[in-house]
Amino acid sequence: MRLKIQNSILFLVFSGLSVSLWGDPNNPVDIGLIIDIGSPVGRTVLSCINMAISDIHSANGTRIELHIKDSKGDSLSAITSGVDLLNNGRVQAIIVPEMTIEASMLASLGENAEVPIFSFASIPSSPDHSYFLRIKEDEAAQFGPVIALLEEFNWKNIVLVYEETSDGRNHLQHIVDMFQEKSISVFYKSFDPLVNDSEMIDELLILKAMQTSVFVMHGLPSLTSKVLINSKRLSMMSTGYAWIVTSNTMDFEDSLHPSVIDAMRGALGLKSYIPSSEKLQNVSKRWKREIQYAEQDLDLTDFYVFGVRAYDTIWAVANVTRNMITKRIGTYNKSHDKYNMTGSANSRISSYNSEILSQLLSSRFRGLSGDYQFQNGKLVMEGYEVVNVVGKGGGTVGYWTLTDGLTQEKSVSADGRVHSLPYGVKTVIWPGPSLSTPKDRLFNSSGRRLQIACPVKIGFTELLRVQEDTQNTVTTVTGFVKEVFEAAIDDLSFNVQYDLVPYKDANGETYKSYDQIVESVYLKHFDAAIGDFTITSNRSLYVDFTMPFTELGLGTLVKLDKENRWFFFKPFDSDLWTMGACFFVGLGVVVWIIEHPINEEFQGSVVKQIGTILWFSVSTLVYAHRERLRSNLSKFVVGIWLFVVFILTASYTAILSSILTVQQIQLTKGENIGYQYGSLITRYAADSFNFSATDGTWNRYLTAGQYAQALSKGNKNGGVGAIIDEIPYIKIFLANYPSGYALLETSLTNNGFGFVFQKGSALVPELSRAIVKLRESGKLLELEQKWYYGGNQKSRLLPSDNAQREPKTLNLDNFIYLFFISGISKVIALFVIMLLFLRKRKTLDHLYKVFTKARMEVSRKCFSSRVANASQMASPPRVDANEQAIAIG
Repeated sequence: MRLKIQNSILFLVFSGLSVSLWGDPNNPVDIGLIIDIGSPVGRTVLSCINMAISDIHSANGTRIELHIKDSKGDSLSAITSGVDLLNNGRVQAIIVPEMTIEASMLASLGENAEVPIFSFASIPSSPDHSYFLRIKEDEAAQFGPVIALLEEFNWKNIVLVYEETSDGRNHLQHIVDMFQEKSISVFYKSFDPLVNDSEMIDELLILKAMQTSVFVMHGLPSLTSKVLINSKRLSMMSTGYAWIVTSNTMDFEDSLHPSVIDAMRGALGLKSYIPSSEKLQNVSKRWKREIQYAEQDLDLTDFYVFGVRAYDTIWAVANVTRNMITKRIGTYNKSHDKYNMTGSANSRISSYNSEILSQLLSSRFRGLSGDYQFQNGKLVMEGYEVVNVVGKGGGTVGYWTLTDGLTQEKSVSADGRVHSLPYGVKTVIWPGPSLSTPKDRLFNSSGRRLQIACPVKIGFTELLRVQEDTQNTVTTVTGFVKEVFEAAIDDLSFNVQYDLVPYKDANGETYKSYDQIVESVYLKHFDAAIGDFTITSNRSLYVDFTMPFTELGLGTLVKLDKENRWFFFKPFDSDLWTMGACFFVGLGVVVWIIEHPINEEFQGSVVKQIGTILWFSVSTLVYAHRERLRSNLSKFVVGIWLFVVFILTASYTAILSSILTVQQIQLTKGENIGYQYGSLITRYAADSFNFSATDGTWNRYLTAGQYAQALSKGNKNGGVGAIIDEIPYIKIFLANYPSGYALLETSLTNNGFGFVFQKGSALVPELSRAIVKLRESGKLLELEQKWYYGGNQKSRLLPSDNAQREPKTLNLDNFIYLFFISGISKVIALFVIMLLFLRKRKTLDHLYKVFTKARMEVSRKCFSSRVANASQMASPPRVDANEQAIAIG
């Protein structure tokens, strides 16, 4: 039916529509205006447009003829007015200032007539409606600053209240996607614009029962007023609540009733931002004088943003059309160009109007609203002003732009450029009034407090103690786990209301297997469970765990062995002891050999000399030898040996300390092993400790006292040789029994303790992040010291390496090179002593003389031979007498 009406209207338009170009520069610029003159917005826009027409005529003489059509708030009347303006008014542009459901129809009319339609409607831009120009931000654009505010205050759960209209439904999914991209959970509730107070209160009560504290109100002023007033009646505008109201309402703040302003005290509002300028202030003052004179009953303190943008739009159309008139004077007569029956303009009109549209889209100037320019068919906005509603007019606490995000201040330079100042917002006065930022609260669709199960423990109550006062029906829960849970909850950005409930089965019994409690959470008998719940892969199939809040792993607890009285021989094996003794004696002998001839302290009777040798050797162990060494060879040998002694004593001390600290045991087949009742230790024993549950006897215990008693009896007396348990339990045990027991080894098989929640609970990731923060800040360690050790004790945990389960006894191989170096030094010293001894006996002198004589004899013969050869070469040759006579003759 609606399609038929639309087609009929289009037929009427295009069957009689005649649009032409103007050839006379004195012809006025025809602009159509469709408004509800009876509304405050309509009257404000009309007055601003009249001011613009007057200012334009005064500035350049351009005449603008305004064709006003009063829609009286009726959609059909608005459409009919659009048809009439296009058919009979021959307008060059139409302005539709109010957000109307007929915007899409007018967009189609303008597209076929090729006449620009300037609209404040928020329908999305479309390639099919190139002549439809939006001078208002779209619905989704308003949620950029909304999301920025939510992130600023760390709110992750909100209720979106919006108006049940076709536009609202069309934009809803895109808006929800924007929230989800930022990991913000959103529950949305729509209200029909005509809903009565009784129905609205019923719906608001449901929202209140969800215990959510942050609301985003997105609707027209009429619906927003109802929602806010009724919310105040239900105490939903009180301390602990936060409201954000979008520009759909806040741009009309001046027209809101005082009761609405009072109801929304403490809310944050978004208003379209218009940079302050001298021109804006002058026009605003003149507008106030005129509006107050012409409209006595209109109580307005400032421009509507619609009025400012309408003022700039008139200037844009006037400038473009004047330029086009000047360029095309006398081209053709406007009365000759008409639309045909199919609604298609002739080529001359189409070309000319396309250029008009192109000029409008490319125009840019500085107007009252800032930089006036179009992008993708919509006016580029300056951003939003964040207002804290504390009365009429509110107080600006920040600004938001797409480029700078959320800032506290903005300043405008002399050239008109806007500069942003510090990020964030100023101090906000929240509903109440209160200066404390409302905390986010998780959705609770059932409207009840979370029921959290707590196991009733018999032993190790430092972790969790549940005490029930049956007479006063009061339950007290204390312990490390409970305080960690409270600290994590307090760290959340939202409030979580819960009750800690002692776990009881159908028979009223409290102490049950932890698997049964996990199953109860899985079956939704409880929302969650806190306690010493070990995280396992099997349990994770049915419930969700938070991050572990305790140390990971299993440990072996033993009683220290005090029966071995020869423990001081354990650091070295027999070979090393033997070699060490030999080298001690050898040192004394070597030093005696060197010092005996020259040092009186190493002389005397045989008994005295033997005593000196032994005493000197032993005294080097503690660097206490009193004998003074005179030979450098002795000092050389002793120096090397003292280095060896230093290494030996340091190693001995380290190994002996380890032996005294930990008396290591080895779990062997047949050993009795203890573990905690209800523990999962037997599942991990084979993998972690190479000890099968079928080997020996597994004994279950409940308390730390029973652990101590079993370990004291020992494996042979009906007790156990060791206790295998998770690290937190062993820490508590060692805090209560600090002497005589120790942790020998650990395994990382265990995953630690975590809080249990139903599958898909939104609290799990939030609490996990909180636990990580508690660990990084040291809060977890602080609570552990408080509950495990009374705030001042330290753990008796002894770190160990699984690959090396006991202190290693050192053998000769570990020091073979040290002994080799010391031995070489002794050999060198003895060799030098031997050489000195031989020289002293003059044997060397005799050998030296013989060697010297032989060398001189060889040298003499060599010299004589060289002299004879030289003489022969120097004397002249002998001549025979007969040869001489022949020569003379």
